Amino acid sequence: MRDNQFQTATATVAAAAIGAALAISTVAQGDSATPVKELVLYGIDADTHELVRYAFKTDTYSVIGTVVDQDGYAIDHPEAMTYIPSGPYKGFYASGVGKDGTGGPKNVLARIDGLTAEAYMYPTPQFTYKGIRGMTTVWDPIAMDWVMLGIAQNGGDAKLVRFDPATGEQFLVMDLDDAWGDPAFEGLSRHVDPDKLYVMTGWKLGLLDLATGVITDVADHSAHARTESLEIAFGDDDAKIAVPGIPADWTKDGALFGFSDSSNDMLIYNPAGGFTVYTPCSFASLDCEGLVFMTESQDPFGKITVSPCD
Repeated sequence: MRDNQFQTATATVAAAAIGAALAISTVAQGDSATPVKELVLYGIDADTHELVRYAFKTDTYSVIGTVVDQDGYAIDHPEAMTYIPSGPYKGFYASGVGKDGTGGPKNVLARIDGLTAEAYMYPTPQFTYKGIRGMTTVWDPIAMDWVMLGIAQNGGDAKLVRFDPATGEQFLVMDLDDAWGDPAFEGLSRHVDPDKLYVMTGWKLGLLDLATGVITDVADHSAHARTESLEIAFGDDDAKIAVPGIPADWTKDGALFGFSDSSNDMLIYNPAGGFTVYTPCSFASLDCEGLVFMTESQDPFGKITVSPCD
């Protein structure tokens, strides 16, 4: 199903090979940026276990429903979320870390229906590398398929892992620098460069070089610690997103957002260093530790779940 570079579960994978095979889906190059008001955002409120949709255009969010699995259990405190946009495994994915005592499984993959919020918990053994704190999805042009990745905090021995949406299994991609990730990794995002990923702790943003495993500092957001979720938004015809009041250079390769649970702020980052608070943002009243962005035209759920008469 996948290129062998992603199927391996050993730490002996060559980092350079991983970097060459990881790629973001290529966005057609256009002349104009997508306005930020055309973005929508999905997340799971860790406090209420509800799947929510936020519309930038109206600065409002709507509740799709409580994420409940096939056995009737609410998902138990997911700290990450991602989305496969096409193919047989299209849908939202998350994993509960088990902090809320809902009775739901923890440390397994959950596939979530964006129309109903119903979840399917994979009946696989618990992950080898537990505590999924960040997830993202990238396109692999070699296998011509989506690759779903995550950060497992793993008791302080953090790993970059891959998930198989066919089986729910987890595989090791590489060890992560725990010294950089101290005290804990909290977020993971794709990057316009296929050889890189963004990573985050509650206090800082970094850039992971998949060829070397080296993480370099990008921004210090300690004033907004604890910041617990991270993802980039790409436009329809180009990666660029136009955000009023934000320099175009910040978002020419996509708009990178983070969310601070402690200060209840949505942050937007300058990939060259620094950030600002994105306002207005009623989404800040929620506690979503995983973010999924798409444009309104890419969103297959909004007109059904939110605006059926549009």
